[in-house]
Amino acid sequence: MNNIVLIGMPGSGKSTIGVILAKRLGYDFVDTDNLISDREKTTLQDIIDKKGVSEFLKIVGEELNIDNTVIATGGSMVFSDSAMKNLLNGSKCVFIDVPLPEIKRRVKNIDTRGIAMGKDDTLDTLYEKRMPKYREYADITVEVKQNSKIDNVVSKILDKLK
Repeated sequence: MNNIVLIGMPGSGKSTIGVILAKRLGYDFVDTDNLISDREKTTLQDIIDKKGVSEFLKIVGEELNIDNTVIATGGSMVFSDSAMKNLLNGSKCVFIDVPLPEIKRRVKNIDTRGIAMGKDDTLDTLYEKRMPKYREYADITVEVKQNSKIDNVVSKILDKLK
């Protein structure tokens, strides 16, 4: 297993979990949202506003070529089949499954966070559209409840990777 790819809704904790998981495995850590922002030299929201959601989805996932890395993807990466095919080549995919009420509690800045979504989308509609894609790509699903401790979530992932 070369990489571990984390997928899930915005606010599911992919980046936080990913950093700790990488440390426990002795892997590197990459957040694709940060790569996109660094490469484009602007914020995610600015990219989405100027280029649109479909162009945003093409920017990084198709090109990433790394090993022994925990990769936290943007929540919308699952809508780019070519990006997911590249990311999952020789990797395990972990879906961080957080219930919608908890996502709503965590995500308050939906309009400025840089979430790839249509003008009429809400967290409810995003959740409905994305859940089938997360389940499609997941090799492992880890359910996260409100007040779950990050270390416990990481331990669950490690147990399921064995």
